[in-house]
Amino acid sequence: MSTNSRNKSRLATCAATMSAAALLTTAMTGIAVAETDPGRGEQEVVLELETHPTSHFQSPPGASKAGTLIGGVGGLTRFVGDREVDYGSDRWQCLYLEVAPDASRRVTQCNSTLDTPDGEITLQGAWTELQGPPEASEDAVTGGTGKYRNASGYAVYTLLNPEDPANSRYHISVHLSPARRS
Repeated sequence: MSTNSRNKSRLATCAATMSAAALLTTAMTGIAVAETDPGRGEQEVVLELETHPTSHFQSPPGASKAGTLIGGVGGLTRFVGDREVDYGSDRWQCLYLEVAPDASRRVTQCNSTLDTPDGEITLQGAWTELQGPPEASEDAVTGGTGKYRNASGYAVYTLLNPEDPANSRYHISVHLSPARRS
């Protein structure tokens, strides 16, 4: 067998081992790992989380109009195997940029912080509400602290309880890109 063939075989074995390790990591921790650059072995990390709102505010109180600030605090859980585990908190605030006269359409600019045991992840995005909270939205990961220092990527929010817009709960898939090289 030539040296080139042996090297290709070793690379294939290494890739299979990395894929098996990623599956085991996902099963054990609730954190998915997907390879994004096979040539460099870099991986995207995906955190699967769920929000549980505990408090909300609106300033000024009353009807929503452009310039109204809303926000809240809640708990986060992460899925580990077949159970949910407390995983920190979710803090967010949104500013209404545009509100239709009948409030059927509202556009907000939102900032969120996911405070986890491994550090904070910060998110930012614009949300458009049509007759209530959006069923899905995507925010940019704008940074973080601790393990997530200089984080980048995106987060996909999926509404879990459209029947209760005052206490919206979301599933959040946070896709963290591999560290950028300088």
